[in-house]
Amino acid sequence: SNELIKAQEQVSLSKSEYEQLRRDLSQREDRVETFLTQLDEITEGLQTVKQHTIEAQKNLDDLVRQYSRAEDRLNSLSQLNEKQAYFSDSVQKLLGNKKVQKDFNLIGTLADILNVVPRNEVVVERILGEILQTVLVSDINDAVNAKDWLNKQKASQVSFLLIDSKDKIKTNYLNTATDNETVFLLDLLGLSDKYNILFKQVFPNLSTAIVIDTLSYALEFSRHNQDVLVFTTAGEQIRAGKLLITFGGAASSTNVLQLKREIKELSDNLINLEIEQTKAKAQLASRKEKELRLEQEKKEIDLLLRSEEKTLATSRVELSQSSRELERNQQQIKSITLRLEEVEKEIINLAQKVSLTFEQVRQAEDSRQETEHKVEQKKIEIAKLKPDVETANQKLSQLLTINATQQERKKAFTQALNKLEDEKEQLIKRTERISSDLIQLKERNQELKNSLVVAEKVVSNLEKEMLGAKKNVEKAEDSLVKSREVTAKQEEFLTNLRNQIAEVKEKKSNIQIENAQLQSELQNELSENITELLANSALINNDLEDNQLATDVNNAQQLLLETRNKLSDLGPVNMMALEELDEAEQRQTFLQQQYNDILVSIHSTEEALREIKLRSQIKFREAFQKININFSEMFQELFGGGRGEMNLINEEDVLESGIDINAQPPGKKLQNILLLSGGEKAMTALALVLGIFRFRPSPFCVLDEVDAPLDDVNIGRFTEKIKQMSEQTQFLVITHSKRTMEVASSIYGVTMQDPGISKLISVRLG
Repeated sequence: SNELIKAQEQVSLSKSEYEQLRRDLSQREDRVETFLTQLDEITEGLQTVKQHTIEAQKNLDDLVRQYSRAEDRLNSLSQLNEKQAYFSDSVQKLLGNKKVQKDFNLIGTLADILNVVPRNEVVVERILGEILQTVLVSDINDAVNAKDWLNKQKASQVSFLLIDSKDKIKTNYLNTATDNETVFLLDLLGLSDKYNILFKQVFPNLSTAIVIDTLSYALEFSRHNQDVLVFTTAGEQIRAGKLLITFGGAASSTNVLQLKREIKELSDNLINLEIEQTKAKAQLASRKEKELRLEQEKKEIDLLLRSEEKTLATSRVELSQSSRELERNQQQIKSITLRLEEVEKEIINLAQKVSLTFEQVRQAEDSRQETEHKVEQKKIEIAKLKPDVETANQKLSQLLTINATQQERKKAFTQALNKLEDEKEQLIKRTERISSDLIQLKERNQELKNSLVVAEKVVSNLEKEMLGAKKNVEKAEDSLVKSREVTAKQEEFLTNLRNQIAEVKEKKSNIQIENAQLQSELQNELSENITELLANSALINNDLEDNQLATDVNNAQQLLLETRNKLSDLGPVNMMALEELDEAEQRQTFLQQQYNDILVSIHSTEEALREIKLRSQIKFREAFQKININFSEMFQELFGGGRGEMNLINEEDVLESGIDINAQPPGKKLQNILLLSGGEKAMTALALVLGIFRFRPSPFCVLDEVDAPLDDVNIGRFTEKIKQMSEQTQFLVITHSKRTMEVASSIYGVTMQDPGISKLISVRLG
């Protein structure tokens, strides 16, 4: 009943929260709609302002181009005006050179002081002609000096007009123009009062000249006013109504008055363009400022809109959660109601059973007394067995620890085996992928194997041959020594034999010389009868010599035959034995060098492995000690006390040793981590992971539902530690805990509104 009341109160509270969330959601949706409307209005206004800015920029660019064109035109016309290019060469020499103009104090030309309206420029220029080139001076001496200078330059002469304000000029000139069709030429020139009087004095005829539009009226007017010069607007001159002079045009092809007027107009136009540019720049700056202001307003509205949208998304999530909570509470009420009905039925059944139980209780009371007596006896026996039980419990605890360790190692071995199985499958797949390459390589491999076998056989044969060659060489050396001894004896015998033959030949030669001498003497002393005696004597001598030589030759041949028999007994001599011995020794030296190099490489590799192993052990011990300290600190921070430590199973071989993790939560005994509860295991594992991250921080850390077995208190410690370490490492936490989500700066939720279609919702909280 109390549970039902609490559930009903919870439902009422959930309904209130749901209604409040729904109202808040409606208000936020209205604010979002308002922000969207404001954003559309600002966007539209911003587009308009941008268009106005573009137009203002275009207007400014047009003004800049106009100013540039006008300035270029004014510069070119000013250069032309400064050089007086439209006047004669003499005027150009005087006024086109600033130094000459300054030396002679030249003021300008008559054309410079005229102010003729545009429609009268042509007629005035045709009437005045070269008079427009008259040079103005303020002193007559300047005119004389300028004339002399022109004479030296061999230039044509120029008219000079003296401007002297001291001159007194009479002003009673004829004025016969009485109607609208006639006008004085002087009125067309637009001279100031000063120059007007001067013009009347210098050019009296022209100052009284009349300009008439039509030729017929001009002729008639001239007949009645014969003392007055009459001109038409076309430039014809009429005198006394009888002489008509037609002008061919101005002295220069350039309209001087128009040029000077255009220079003045361009100067005024440049001033106006500068003013318009200043206004256009100010207008452009104002519009750009307005554009920036609207951009800023748009950004602010956009930020507010995004913030409101995030809040709206959060409200929708909260509303959805509240709705589900309300449904769960309503379902809980239904469940509680059903349970209440079942409980009432059970109470009725229990009431019936209680009456039956009372009888059984009375019977049990009797048996209880007997049992208590037996229990007392058993307690005495148990007290006697208690030390054995405690010993057994300790052994059991140790066995459980060992068993848990073995189970954990078995689990690790199983995981490693599974990993090896996966690697095996990957290797099988990889083997299948490279089977085609192996097929191509098998033939080459077989060829190499055959070549290797042949090479090994050749090496083996060479080694055998080398051994045999060594033996043969030794035998050959012995035979060679013996042969050399025999050869030395034979050479000695042959030398003696040669000496004997030489002696025999020498004796023979001496005998022949003696015979020749005897013959020469006998020929002189003996007669012809002695010739036969000498012949017989020669035969006797030859027989003696032949017998002696035959004996010596037979002895030498006998000795030579014996020597040949001895050489034949020695057998054939291998003349390549020494070269083969050299090759075998070189081969042996090469193989011995390779063998020595291999031994050196093995030794250096073993030294490097020992060095690597030693450094690895040192670094592992340093890392293990630091991580162990970090683990102990993290353990105490997460558990709010207690003690956690890691121990090496085999201190002698740290690289192959396992690690035992011992944990002692507050108020408990120090025991192996395998004997802890699920939440304690999770907290211990977190302490170890965070201790490792403190030793070597990583940019990212992914934690997948590590807070699932934790209660609210431990979740608070866990989230606080994550917030502290998030300054160095970005944590990606997969969780269903609301308390964990509260500390996140951004959360991402995956929902499936439609079957098979997942939707990702992101909310930035910080």
